[in-house]
Amino acid sequence: MAEVIYVLLENAAKYSPSGGVIRLAAKPDHQDMVHLAIEDQGPGILAELRERVFEKFFRAMRDGDSSSHKPGTGMGLAIAKGIVEAHGGRIWIENASDSTGTRVVVLLPTGDVEINGEPAKWQTT
Repeated sequence: MAEVIYVLLENAAKYSPSGGVIRLAAKPDHQDMVHLAIEDQGPGILAELRERVFEKFFRAMRDGDSSSHKPGTGMGLAIAKGIVEAHGGRIWIENASDSTGTRVVVLLPTGDVEINGEPAKWQTT
């Protein structure tokens, strides 16, 4: 999951304006799930391209981002999606809460283990 967070933060930084704010939030969700969101203040991603950005080698031009070509292979989000789904989760893109930018949302099972109906106690050595 560290790779997923790294990719999402790297993309947010790449497409945000200098000095822009990147928000990362995590909270418990319904049915033993964790809701993670990373939000930037960049130009956003067109609604019709939001599913395609998770395809291998696909690179979406962000809204208003005609100025310069951003470096990358178009593999980061495809890899992130594969990791999230391998852990039983979902990943998708929404508008940022302040109407500019991109919000990437990840929903993951907590992975909590129960033994005889009680949460397992983990020991560290």
